[in-house]
Amino acid sequence: MLLHTSNLSIGGRSWRFEIAASPTYVTTHSEDYMRFILIACLLLTSFVIGFCLLSSGREHLLEILVHERSTEITLLHEQTTALENQALLAKIFHNIPGMVFQFKLFPDGHASLPLVSEGIGDLYELSADQVGEDASTLFARIHPDDYNQVVVSLQESARSEQPLQLEYRVLLPEKGLRWLSGLSRPEKFDDGSTVWYGFQSDITERKFAQKLAYETGEHLRLVLTAATGISVITTDVNGLITIFNPGAEQMLGYVATDMIGKQVPALFHLPEEVEQRGLELTLELGWPVSGFSIFVEKSLETGQEIREWTYVCKNGSRLLVSLCVTPIRNANHELEGFLGIATDISESKEYQDSIMLAKEQAEHFLQLKSQFIASMSHEIRTPMAAVIGFSQLALVNEMPDKIRLYLENINIASTSLLSILNDILDFSKLEVGRTIIEQQPFQLNALLDTLDKIFSISAQQQGLKFNLVLASNIPNNLIGDKLRLQQVLTNLLGNAIKFTTQGSVSLNITLQQIDLTQVRLLFCVTDTGIGISAEDQKKLFQPFSQVDGSITRRFGGTGLGLAISHKLMELMGSEFSLISNPELGSSFSFELVLGLSTSTISRQSHFETQGLVTIDQNLSGTRVLVVEDNLLIQQVVRGFLDPSGIIVTIANDGQEALVLLEQNEFDGVLMDIHMPIMNGFEATKQIRRLPQFAHLPVIALTAGVTVEEREQCLATGMNDFIPKPIDSKQLLMTLTQWLKPLS
Repeated sequence: MLLHTSNLSIGGRSWRFEIAASPTYVTTHSEDYMRFILIACLLLTSFVIGFCLLSSGREHLLEILVHERSTEITLLHEQTTALENQALLAKIFHNIPGMVFQFKLFPDGHASLPLVSEGIGDLYELSADQVGEDASTLFARIHPDDYNQVVVSLQESARSEQPLQLEYRVLLPEKGLRWLSGLSRPEKFDDGSTVWYGFQSDITERKFAQKLAYETGEHLRLVLTAATGISVITTDVNGLITIFNPGAEQMLGYVATDMIGKQVPALFHLPEEVEQRGLELTLELGWPVSGFSIFVEKSLETGQEIREWTYVCKNGSRLLVSLCVTPIRNANHELEGFLGIATDISESKEYQDSIMLAKEQAEHFLQLKSQFIASMSHEIRTPMAAVIGFSQLALVNEMPDKIRLYLENINIASTSLLSILNDILDFSKLEVGRTIIEQQPFQLNALLDTLDKIFSISAQQQGLKFNLVLASNIPNNLIGDKLRLQQVLTNLLGNAIKFTTQGSVSLNITLQQIDLTQVRLLFCVTDTGIGISAEDQKKLFQPFSQVDGSITRRFGGTGLGLAISHKLMELMGSEFSLISNPELGSSFSFELVLGLSTSTISRQSHFETQGLVTIDQNLSGTRVLVVEDNLLIQQVVRGFLDPSGIIVTIANDGQEALVLLEQNEFDGVLMDIHMPIMNGFEATKQIRRLPQFAHLPVIALTAGVTVEEREQCLATGMNDFIPKPIDSKQLLMTLTQWLKPLS
């Protein structure tokens, strides 16, 4: 407590007034405290004067009052000044960065902190009240490895009465490991105790910087010594060599003592190569570049330059190096020199050239393979389209049951063969990186309807429960690659039904996250089928792989489905998660981020199967020009269209089609792509050049199914795309969409 004392004497009588306040209050409320003392003194003086007026004569009292009042004001002014100085000192004491302290050590080893500034909170994460008469809590924060050093140093300082300077570590609850530095002077007392008056500060950052500088220096020394296969050379700003490590000696054949302070890098460079580089830099930068600047000018501009150079060794031999040049700057960013690190790439360059050649050859081979598979796909699809088409046409007629069974099996087998062909073509495109993930608006409900139509009947035939569950909080209009997503889900659901003999197969779609632009959905296909062991799960996503031979013989398949789906998942930024146990079933899941579409989809995006369109237009009497060079496909298309009353005219190539269009009126054109004389692309371009055919629907009809071919169809002015083998339902639905009904 801070005590203020005031003495007042009037007429031989004395009064003593004492006012107490804490140092903290005086420090934080010094001005208020001064006002309070002044007012209190005036009030007390008035009280004494009044008392004296009652007990003595007025004239005598007035004389005494003037004298005493003058004395009191002088004393009050001196005391006020002293208090103000004391408050200022207290304020300075508690605001000095670091910790100011008075530390007392008793003979029995007990220690206290009679006086300490608020900096103890920053240095020890303690308050003065937590330490006070017992400094053991402060000593508990000292790092165990430094504790003995601190104690011994204190004892020695107490014995010798010499100043104590220490650096040691503390372990703090929040800040962790910190370094402290302290300086104090001891004073011995008669009772055997020693008091240190001193100051401490946090030097953690400086310690770490010192440690980093030392380690960096050691590392650099080790690198320069140990890097025998790497040339490390430094120069001053003018190019004079200052460091020439053992790696440089080994690489170039020169001795460091003959190079440092005596030579410049031009000594071991090929002169004509340096001259050529100087000309290049002069043209590039627009000012003459010569001498040492040729090696360092670009590094000054970009911060670093890596370039291949030819080094000429002391014995005259040459080697190709990769040289990295970097400016050396001090803490003030002032240029002090340059660092050049060179590695011999003579052998690696030859190896790289051979690798690049092999890579180019491999890519060329993959390209040829992809082209071959695409070509073979086209050639196989054309006759297959005829087989599937004729079997479909035949099945609509009356026939003996045995013949119908034969035709149904032909249709199933040819469709299965088409599925295998599609897998091989997809895998080939994925191998050469030609598969593109499109971002188009689509409706999730429409995708589920398609999946339901594909699998519900086959699941029912096997006695399985088939469930498609879509969470109610998932938006319907999304943006993504619907066809690729459908391909993945079709593969997973197809496998689940194929390998499940009883129980159920289900697809669950749940919402994981949503914001203003996109959603993250979890797709999970679960079955109660044969299951997969942990060992066999490793084989699932490998191409042409099945878990064992018996599975292949029992269920069939190429083993490409999951491999293709796995690669498609990677392209869409996702991956499969599998939980499965033998005889207990399997669960394949993946998360997919899809965009949110704000537009209403009036029609599915180009080239998608129009499986949800209802044929409600009267196509009877509409005129369609079929441009197709294959006689069998001509018959199949005619067979599909005739029952609807569509009038079909056949053209065998693009040139013949142009003639027929000039001579007749048509409501639409089915255009094959690959034809002799004039192909479908060129024929469509010719059609679009004629104003009267600007709005004539031209629909591609081709065995080619590549993305490039589809894009080319759009680019040439075609309206839609129907792949071969032709699906009769898709053909009629597409025509329903594009042909105008007759009035």
